[in-house]
Amino acid sequence: MPAASQIRTDIQVMRGLAILLVLLHHTDLDLIAAGFLGVDIFFVLSGYLITGMVARQIDDGRFAYGAFYFRRAKRLLPAACLVFAATSAAAIHTLDYREWNDYLEQLLGAVTFTGNIVLWTQTDYFSGSAALKPLLHVWSLAIEEQYYLLMPLLLAVVSVRWRLTMLVALAATSLALHMHWANHAPGAAFYLLPARAWELLLGSLIALIERGGHAPVGWVHRGFLPSLIVLAAVPLFGTGLAVPIDNLAVCLATAIVILCRHPMSPQHPGLTGIVVRSLAWLGDISYSLYLIHWPALALARNVLIGDPDAIQHWQGLALLIIVCSVPIAWLSYRLVEQPFRNMKLQPTRYVLATILLVSIILVLVPKLIHDQVRSLDRIAFTAIRADRRDTVGLAERCDFYVRFEPIRECMTAPEPGILVWGDSFAMHLVPGIIGSDDTGLGVMQATKSSCAPILGLAQIAEGYPEPLAANCIAFNHSVLAFLEREASIKIVVLSSPYYPYFDAAHRKLLIDEEQRRVIVTPSFDRTLHAQSATIDRIRALGKRIVVIAPPPSTGIDYTHCLERKAFAKTLSAANRDCDMPYTDYLASKREVLDFLDALGRHADVSVISFDRTLCDRERCKTSLDNVMLYRDEGHFSTAGSIAVAQRMQLIELIDRLAH
Repeated sequence: MPAASQIRTDIQVMRGLAILLVLLHHTDLDLIAAGFLGVDIFFVLSGYLITGMVARQIDDGRFAYGAFYFRRAKRLLPAACLVFAATSAAAIHTLDYREWNDYLEQLLGAVTFTGNIVLWTQTDYFSGSAALKPLLHVWSLAIEEQYYLLMPLLLAVVSVRWRLTMLVALAATSLALHMHWANHAPGAAFYLLPARAWELLLGSLIALIERGGHAPVGWVHRGFLPSLIVLAAVPLFGTGLAVPIDNLAVCLATAIVILCRHPMSPQHPGLTGIVVRSLAWLGDISYSLYLIHWPALALARNVLIGDPDAIQHWQGLALLIIVCSVPIAWLSYRLVEQPFRNMKLQPTRYVLATILLVSIILVLVPKLIHDQVRSLDRIAFTAIRADRRDTVGLAERCDFYVRFEPIRECMTAPEPGILVWGDSFAMHLVPGIIGSDDTGLGVMQATKSSCAPILGLAQIAEGYPEPLAANCIAFNHSVLAFLEREASIKIVVLSSPYYPYFDAAHRKLLIDEEQRRVIVTPSFDRTLHAQSATIDRIRALGKRIVVIAPPPSTGIDYTHCLERKAFAKTLSAANRDCDMPYTDYLASKREVLDFLDALGRHADVSVISFDRTLCDRERCKTSLDNVMLYRDEGHFSTAGSIAVAQRMQLIELIDRLAH
């Protein structure tokens, strides 16, 4: 970090613009299309500033790794530790079990600068669940620190002559990887350093170009004003083009502004001066503001989730939280950041031991408190009968990998009469079907995660690549082969959410036609005909068939609301209505409901829905008789599956409607 006298106003203005874009994005007011691009601006600036400083010290023979990383710790840790401690104290009273467990992992990742990796394993940044993560924002800080670990090493081992060539090659490789992962693994493209390094490397390239004494060519200065327009317009409106055009445009514009070294005088009269002073001031407090605003937003969301009335006022509350974060960030900057940055500390054993001890305490104390609170709450939790474990059905082994085998753990009788076939939405039906089985038919489970019971068709998605899709196709063929030779099976129950099979925006389909496999775009009609053909193949074997729809859902995990209601964790929680609005359910699952309706007509098959049992024209229940029905945003819990099946006499319904 440059000394105070060397701080460039243009850099601070871009920092201010970057944090302003992020804040506007997090208000959820739909005022801005891509405010998250503010982080891309930060990355370019960080790469530029750190590389310039490190390269200068290495070339002067006065760079010391220990001193460098100690300065980074002194710059970042005091404000971060304060925010993490305050967040932990608030989280104890606001997060439920699942989010608390995730939070402890996030906290460990935050203090070890591996938060991006932790969050990559937990959530998609743009999903609804991401908004509940109090330390979601540490992913970008982790990427920067990982970069700072590697960049000094690269500059030290590569000669001055080859530095630019090396950085260009690394940046090109990283950008290519980012583009590849953006289409095949969006989470990795967003969270991981290899796919994000090109933005920091762009800043590093600028620093080395200036270090080499190369003056910007004329077109760079002519690009100053267009670059400012890009920095404002692209995040505000977006380009609508393929990834990573928006990121690339913003990063290149940032690079041009840096190269131009415009004085941007705060003393400029009129509106220009006001804008420069305001953005530069935001740039000064940007680190504390970035740290503080997100945990407050995430914790507030956790308190309000599942409360439709409160969510209606969310945007106003989010704006209020962000506005209140500004003066708190200023206090953090003046009373924490600046004093520690200017403190004449040396990396002695005592100081380093203190830093390590504080980091351990930050993680260990919340963990110990959590264990104690959980042991007490577990007693109270029995009143609501909740279970959030994965509903795998009869046994974990019944989630097959490639081929289906009639193993003993996956059947309730030596010669079962009912086969439940499908993915996780078939698995969660099994406890209910078994629990309501008064017929003595016996149940067998043939299930594979993310694999709908459709012959010759499988989804390809992030985390479910082509080899797993091929396994799905092989699994479904093995189930049909079993049905061909097993006479005891009289009824086949099919179940799946189906939406992945016509989700063209995020998935592909692997199809098996005439002994060749090709990848195609998902479509409603292709999936409808493939499922109908599968039903025809099963019927040709003399089996009766019924399809069971997925439960009502809106994409919101109402278990958060129910747990908070059970423990009255907030003043309004005890009286909260945690049922899902019926209109939200219809809007969220319209395409799936249309598909099931078309399937019933096209394949002449009965589709059993839970809507009559759980929904009226206004609400869909998320609990029955103090039983939490769901384990997440869409699957029944084991207790919920049994409760619903008994309420609707599911096994009798299956026997009556299957044909």
